[in-house]
Amino acid sequence: MANAQNAPDALAVLVENVSEDGAKCGLSTARLTASLRSAMRYNRIAEAESDPSGTFAYLVTTSIADSGTCFTSVEVRIQKFMKAFIDGVGPVYATTVFCNQSGIYSGYDMPRRVDAAIKEHFQICLSAIVDSKVE
Repeated sequence: MANAQNAPDALAVLVENVSEDGAKCGLSTARLTASLRSAMRYNRIAEAESDPSGTFAYLVTTSIADSGTCFTSVEVRIQKFMKAFIDGVGPVYATTVFCNQSGIYSGYDMPRRVDAAIKEHFQICLSAIVDSKVE
């Protein structure tokens, strides 16, 4: 568990929709969202309201279902979206990524493997930001 003094107090949750191949592998957006929320609770991180300028726990998976075997990439990030105005251009959006953990998994029982990967990646991500305050 990350040092509570340096870890973010709360994060909004942003989970990309599962692809058709992801669904064939037994994944669902609802399950991924629940798994990310569980990892946050385990690490005593509250869920924040979605705010376009807030800090997010972001999760995306990419899956390939091939002859009954699944290959899934799992990526967990803690990031913040920022909006600035540039004269003559207008609003410009940027992302600060505080940490990014990912891995590729294959085999059977993909939902269980992905749940474990989300928990592990989130914990590693929090550990990576222990020395910097995320606001």
